[in-house]
Amino acid sequence: MKIDVITIAAFGNYGSMLQALATQEFFKQHGADVRFVETASKPNYLQRLKYLCTTGRKITIPFKILPAIAAIYETSRVFGGFKRKYFHMSDNKLSFDEVYKSDADAFCSGSDQIWNPACGEQTKKIMHLSFAPEGSYKFSFSSSFGTSEISQEEAAETQKYINQYRHISVREDSGLKILRECYNYRHAVQIIDPTLCLSGNTWRKYVKTTNGGGDYILIYALHTDKKINDFAQALAKKTGLKLVRICSSWRQFNQNLFRREKKIILPDVFRFISLIDNAKYVVTNSFHGTAFSLNLNTE
Repeated sequence: MKIDVITIAAFGNYGSMLQALATQEFFKQHGADVRFVETASKPNYLQRLKYLCTTGRKITIPFKILPAIAAIYETSRVFGGFKRKYFHMSDNKLSFDEVYKSDADAFCSGSDQIWNPACGEQTKKIMHLSFAPEGSYKFSFSSSFGTSEISQEEAAETQKYINQYRHISVREDSGLKILRECYNYRHAVQIIDPTLCLSGNTWRKYVKTTNGGGDYILIYALHTDKKINDFAQALAKKTGLKLVRICSSWRQFNQNLFRREKKIILPDVFRFISLIDNAKYVVTNSFHGTAFSLNLNTE
């Protein structure tokens, strides 16, 4: 069975990469031939550069431009390289203004926050499988709205797409509530995140080397958070363990530059797993940071 999957695999973060890989491997374990649908749109590097060179409302390009360019390159190397090496991508690229050609038997909206109302109009349509041929078999796999509620306008805009799904599964119980109350869709089920569909030992097979473990506290925060930092500092003082921080961007590195901790900037995706697996404790505000800590039995 051939399944074309649309998911958030284009965004440069560890959670999106690993949930996509888990979806691919889980479907393959059940005999499916999986392909990720690749869009023809290109990353907006200019917008990303502007973000990295902005402090508050002021653009401070002169002394930030080179580090920002280096950051974009490094992000592309780590996550783009991972995607090219491990994901089975579709031969045809999906364009907003052309009919998508595919011989798939089914089309799937994958996991993560693919139905987040904050998505742009075109992205929203694609994530609801608007490109799939009329009458095709559509289903979702552990999808998420990324919020606990949506507006009536949002529901009205996407109702026609939801009605076309044969089966819907969502990641959070809030997703079930949204489907039931906003779309009158009452047959959805809740399942775990794809990364949890693979065992901890299965994930360890992807890690080529281990660093030993238990002698550090790992900090992985999606954004700089004073509560996270204060808690990690207090835990380090109490246990005598050193602090190690995963910095998923150079911006995050700069924001924590003077903290007494080891910083690892944009580690390879499988090293991210290894760092969690070998830590004594993980302090995080990330969904997938928490999911992997649980799966790998790290406190």
